[in-house]
Amino acid sequence: MKTFSRKKAAILFLICFVLMTFPSLQIQVKAAESPIMEKTDEEAVFVEAKNIETLHDKDVDIIGETMIVPLHEGETLKIGDIMTLPPSEEHPFGLARKVEAIHSDEYYYYVETSEPLFEELVSDLTVSETIPLQEEYVETASLPKGVTVANYYHSDEKQSFIDGLEYTLDNVSINIGGQEVLVNGFIRLAEANVDVDYEFSRFTFQKFSMVFNSKVQSELQIKTPNGIKIDEDQFEKEIILGELNIPIPYLPSVGVSFKASSILEGSLQGDIETAFSNEVIANIGIVKDENGFRPVNNLENNTNFTIDGKGSTHIQAGLKTDISSYLFSVDFATLTSKLGIYGEAEAFAEMPLNACASGEYGLFTNAHFKLSIGRQSLFDSTFLDYRLPLGSLQTCSI
Repeated sequence: MKTFSRKKAAILFLICFVLMTFPSLQIQVKAAESPIMEKTDEEAVFVEAKNIETLHDKDVDIIGETMIVPLHEGETLKIGDIMTLPPSEEHPFGLARKVEAIHSDEYYYYVETSEPLFEELVSDLTVSETIPLQEEYVETASLPKGVTVANYYHSDEKQSFIDGLEYTLDNVSINIGGQEVLVNGFIRLAEANVDVDYEFSRFTFQKFSMVFNSKVQSELQIKTPNGIKIDEDQFEKEIILGELNIPIPYLPSVGVSFKASSILEGSLQGDIETAFSNEVIANIGIVKDENGFRPVNNLENNTNFTIDGKGSTHIQAGLKTDISSYLFSVDFATLTSKLGIYGEAEAFAEMPLNACASGEYGLFTNAHFKLSIGRQSLFDSTFLDYRLPLGSLQTCSI
């Protein structure tokens, strides 16, 4: 059993006394070196708002909007207080609820709650962090059949190290025009991270930035099995690739949720097999400073598109990401982006020796950002939306 000297015990008692006496005391935490976070010289500042009551997860039951709290835990609760629970498997960043009404019996308080506003949780918050995307934070229950995810490793002359994620799609079945279509391939997020840098004080964000950085490498094949013909003028399909919830180690109630999916949109006629390969170095996000909001959109691209069989397609295929910043259970910023390849082509295969294709392909990107404080929207707009032609297919003789 661990013991303390009298001197250490006195220091510990003094710290506890100060924290209980001054619950809104400003806490400054120097960013510690972590196996999953890049070391930073910035200071993290977290100043808790007033009327915060921290409860113990094991003692509290939650049914809908009602929290059932033992008498010894809830005896100081009053309407308007904010109850918080520490991070857990069910609530990766913890849970925060505002007390709206209180009832009791001889054993429990039954507390009716609502979701608090961001500014009801914190008066000052400063975070600057580069958050790597790694397998250990993947919610495995969020992966559908046929999709696996693993760490992507990069090797140099000295070592091998985790450098992102790789999603594998193995005969993932989707329905287009009432017929089964199989999707195979991989999407690799190399050098993948999310940069967050924000300062909240005086009831607003003095600065804010959220940027997704990655070398996105993908190879996808879409085919109709057994020569089945499809005639579908418009479809939109999304294959869920899973969710990551990544708390910041020294401020575990603050973190980022990252959701990824493979998107397929367009039209498809005939019996065809389409293949895409793509490599894009992407920096997509938004920055707010003293001059207002401005987009971040840096793309370096290498793309290829092929089509075989007989038929035509107008299709977009790529990666969709939803990145949200959380304080406890309150989502206050969301960056949604789509990035991938489009192809518009026809394939002719009357005879094997005369098979050919004609069309064009290129890069598409779309990004939307939303930032709010309570009921006040600071930004809610699509700031990127374009297609960039990159090449043509012309293997048919004129």
